[in-house]
Amino acid sequence: MQENKDVTAIDGPVSFYLLQHRTSPLEETTLFLIGDYHDSTNWGCDPSICQKMNSDRTNLENVRKDYPCMYLGSALHVQLLYNNMRKVSTGFYLENTPFTTRYNYKDDSSWMGRIKQLLSPCSENIKDCPYYPNVQIHNVDIRQSMNGIIDILTWAGLTFEQASKSGDISDAANIVSLMNILLENFELLWKAYTLPASFALLKEIKQKILNANLGKISIEAATVIENTINDASTIRRFTGTGGVTRDERMHVAAWEMYKLFLKDAKGSTQAKKLSKFMTEEAQSVKKYLKTGIELSRLLADMSYHGANRATMHEILSTMGAKLMGRFISLGTLLMDVYTISKMLYNEDKESIIFAGSFHIERYIRFAVGYLDYIEAFGVDNTLAELEKQSEEPISRCINSDKLPLYIDFGGMKRSLIRSGELEKAEFKLKDMYLR
Repeated sequence: MQENKDVTAIDGPVSFYLLQHRTSPLEETTLFLIGDYHDSTNWGCDPSICQKMNSDRTNLENVRKDYPCMYLGSALHVQLLYNNMRKVSTGFYLENTPFTTRYNYKDDSSWMGRIKQLLSPCSENIKDCPYYPNVQIHNVDIRQSMNGIIDILTWAGLTFEQASKSGDISDAANIVSLMNILLENFELLWKAYTLPASFALLKEIKQKILNANLGKISIEAATVIENTINDASTIRRFTGTGGVTRDERMHVAAWEMYKLFLKDAKGSTQAKKLSKFMTEEAQSVKKYLKTGIELSRLLADMSYHGANRATMHEILSTMGAKLMGRFISLGTLLMDVYTISKMLYNEDKESIIFAGSFHIERYIRFAVGYLDYIEAFGVDNTLAELEKQSEEPISRCINSDKLPLYIDFGGMKRSLIRSGELEKAEFKLKDMYLR
């Protein structure tokens, strides 16, 4: 086997970006943004690129050998070990809710599941984390709280999806009416979720939903909002006007942005930029309000005239699916406010985000448009597929001869082997998914 091969291919992501600050790259955080398409590990690197790697029988064998290709889990493991050894302060931000115990979490069906499994020791007992103390793992998918409570936007999208699949036209019509209420009151809802000590606004929205008389949907939606308000994980020590300190309930996204605002002058400026950017992103949903109203009317007409199931299914699977997707995407805004606020507050030397490609695109827009970052390296298979207008599955393989110029996974691996750090970490990783 040829020694000292450069790693030019990573099997797993659909996109991979490295961003550096335009004017002060040495002082500012380097951003690694890794995009995922959930629910599958298929359509990875071509066997001709990673043939020998694919023949390995164990995770550790795959990590130690000198191939031009690495699985995403192996690559991240090497990067985090290397950063810890070199004392590079690193924040890793994962689209994940908190674990209960790592031993009851087994998901080999997607790369997101595999990376969650790899990092689960770091989410439970920090002493079990092979990347401690210089790497901190942050689970940032706050659309579901530690107590299992989801936000009303995500709930509406998921509930509509269930009604569409089951063919329950009455529920589907009522959920679309609920969606329209949320869109019409979106400014209020957005303030409730992103401003400190603003949960009283949620109560106003809850009352409007109850007043709409949408049957069980009104009751269930009101319960979701009430659970959010009463969630113990939302209590924060807050200093309000007049310097009075008290316990207040607020969304964790609002709390993280508020912390950033209070940190220092730089943090305050960043928080203001983030608020402006996210408000603009949120306002873009207004153009979907018309679609929601039209769909609501169609569903109501179908229910009144007794349209056949085939017609109903066709409308739900076209306009309905589009509306459901938009509402679920609204929920992503909360996760992104939280993630960016936390990352900027921590000011690590390197920040790595592994999340759905939709989130990654938003982080790039903010970093480049508002923080003066530039794209030093980027491969995005989602853009390539859109340009081809192909219906083929999007490739989960980052393959570029330029990759080693920006992040030398092969060199990191060899350094870890020489130092003995790779071997020391192996005993903790026998059950982890590195491939």
